[in-house]
Amino acid sequence: MNIRGIATVLGLATVLGTVLAAAQEPATVARLVNLEGNVLVSQDDAMVAATNNERVAVGTRVLTMKGASVVVSYDVGCDVRLKENERFTVRLGECGVLAGEVVSLGPAPGAIGGGLGVPEGVSPIGPAILTVGIGIGLYELFKNPSVSPN
Repeated sequence: MNIRGIATVLGLATVLGTVLAAAQEPATVARLVNLEGNVLVSQDDAMVAATNNERVAVGTRVLTMKGASVVVSYDVGCDVRLKENERFTVRLGECGVLAGEVVSLGPAPGAIGGGLGVPEGVSPIGPAILTVGIGIGLYELFKNPSVSPN
């Protein structure tokens, strides 16, 4: 094989390698815009900091931390807005359905660590006292008197 043949084979190998690498990377379908605060995106098995105008592919998880927000702006014209402490997995679908798939990451009211679910502007002291009172009442009702303290 002469030099020209070797160059041709190497050139074809380079083009083929580029095509294969591009085929292995998922195509992006949206970009992150209006990014404010700490926003994370999944990358392989880890979460990394997102950047404004970053392209994202189907299957990418987007998470907003406290005080953060971002818009997942699909190439087809659909915008999915995330407020603080929300999660969204990029996928294809109808815009209204996609917007409804944003998940809140905050604990539910009444859950351990989730607060009391008291409306804003209302003091949580009354519900807290009621909760403690109910807990003590249930303890007294169901405690086993036959257990010896010794």
